[in-house]
Amino acid sequence: MTTVPEPPIAHAPPRRNLVPYLIAALVLAVGAVVALVIVLTSSDDDPAANSVTINGSMKMGYGDITRSGSDCSGRGGYDDIHEGTDVTVYDDTGKIVGASELTGSSYGASDSSCTWFFQVKVQGGHDFYQVEVSHRGKITVSAAEAKSRQVALTLGD
Repeated sequence: MTTVPEPPIAHAPPRRNLVPYLIAALVLAVGAVVALVIVLTSSDDDPAANSVTINGSMKMGYGDITRSGSDCSGRGGYDDIHEGTDVTVYDDTGKIVGASELTGSSYGASDSSCTWFFQVKVQGGHDFYQVEVSHRGKITVSAAEAKSRQVALTLGD
């Protein structure tokens, strides 16, 4: 009788520990998502990244103001000019891009005038802006002027 040799028993290959590979894949995936979020949120279309702060003042002469100590307000046909008066900024397409109000007032004894101040943060990237105090009409300032120095407006005398 002939004996047929038994086939060798195949043993399963040793199991690899997959945990380190899974952790590495997870870290790479999270890193890719974080990088994508950073790229998408730091684009040039981000209004905060391209903002311009327009610092300005509104000056009126003595004949058009009423003074109480160092505080001033407009009088007669200018009684709409005072602390709290609306300041609106428009972009080069006529769209409102910012708003604020006149704050404080400073009496100028040397020329008997009164000056109020405003600060409006707007989105950059425009060729010019138009600034309007109350309903007194829009004054055009270039983007370079808005960025580089204070915008000085005058009304009345």
